[in-house]
Amino acid sequence: MRYIELSLECVIDADDIVAVLDMDRATVSQELRAALTGAERTGRLKNAAAKLPKSLIFMRDGSVYVSPLMAQTVRKRCV
Repeated sequence: MRYIELSLECVIDADDIVAVLDMDRATVSQELRAALTGAERTGRLKNAAAKLPKSLIFMRDGSVYVSPLMAQTVRKRCV
C-alpha cells in the first residue's frame, strides 16, 4: 500500500485511485459536472482543499476528493 497525503487531515490509498483530473479542465465537461453533483448529493464528495482546489481524484469506492494538489503532483506521488 502507498498512501498520499492530500492535506493534514486527509490521506488516501494510491492503489484505490481510478483517475486524477485537473480541476480547470475537468469542470468544462457537462457530464463530469453532473457526476460531481451526484457525488455531492450522495455524500461521496470529500473536500480536502482548504484553499483553492486544483484537482479531482476519483476513487474505486465511488468517492471523489477535491484536492489542493496539482494533478501532476498526485500522479507523481502514485508512482
